[in-house]
Amino acid sequence: MKAVLLALLILSIGFSTYAKTKSQWGRIAVDGSPVYKQPNFDAPIMDYLNLGKKVKMSAKIHKGIGGFGAFYKVRLSRGKYGYISDVEVTPTIKKKRQVTAPTNEQKDPWQQEFSQDSKKKEQDSSKMKMPIIMSKYIGVSLGMINVTETFEGREFSSFQPSYGFKSSGVGFLIDGPPLDIELSIVSSTPSYYNKFSQETSGMSIRTHVALMLPLSDFGSGIIYYGLGPTIVYSRYTVNLAGSKLDSEYFNIGAVFPAGVAFRLGSFLLKVEAKYYWEKNKYIAMGLGLQRQF
Repeated sequence: MKAVLLALLILSIGFSTYAKTKSQWGRIAVDGSPVYKQPNFDAPIMDYLNLGKKVKMSAKIHKGIGGFGAFYKVRLSRGKYGYISDVEVTPTIKKKRQVTAPTNEQKDPWQQEFSQDSKKKEQDSSKMKMPIIMSKYIGVSLGMINVTETFEGREFSSFQPSYGFKSSGVGFLIDGPPLDIELSIVSSTPSYYNKFSQETSGMSIRTHVALMLPLSDFGSGIIYYGLGPTIVYSRYTVNLAGSKLDSEYFNIGAVFPAGVAFRLGSFLLKVEAKYYWEKNKYIAMGLGLQRQF
């Protein structure tokens, strides 16, 4: 009888230990971390979690479908579970060390350098695993804008080169959905002013904040579209028959960008078209080169 009781005690202790290791608590390490329906970066996204949020997650790491990436299973609410990349969540309860870790003074300097280099490579690798739509990029833009104005009921337009600043991703203005932010400048005067004057000067500025929506994600790139508000300001000085006339324009409208983005290492190349809807309606085409950070 004692042997039976001892065996039951050992089994209960073993089961208790096993139950404790089935799940654990963790904290989100990357702001806006996506939770996927399946352990796959191409699976539908169920939710985005904020930095520092405490979550119940599996102790086991699940290998990504197709062998790409590794995931923890996390609980979003009662009966609702998803998968999060292992590099975006940190377990809050860590296993006790079996041996005493050496201090910095005891470590070989070559080993320290190797460890720091490995950590940097791991961080860079975790960035590359992030979906493009959820990664942060910043850079420049070049394009052609079909500048359009209306004079006395007649519409004039001219394609003019533009350049500017461009950022995209989550967390630039607010915590939430991915945004595309652009400020572009046209420093040359439209060619249609030559019909009125041979001497003109001025510039126009456009800025927008557009919600980015993925249409198709093919791993190394995405096809996307968006919409958002735009602000346009222009001022030109035209010489008419010896007198100078200032043409100033300010308006708020909407912009509808669409394009394709390709990931090139830590860089992102965008080829896109934009449709502006304000006092006048016109299009623009451009390139964007941005770097992930």
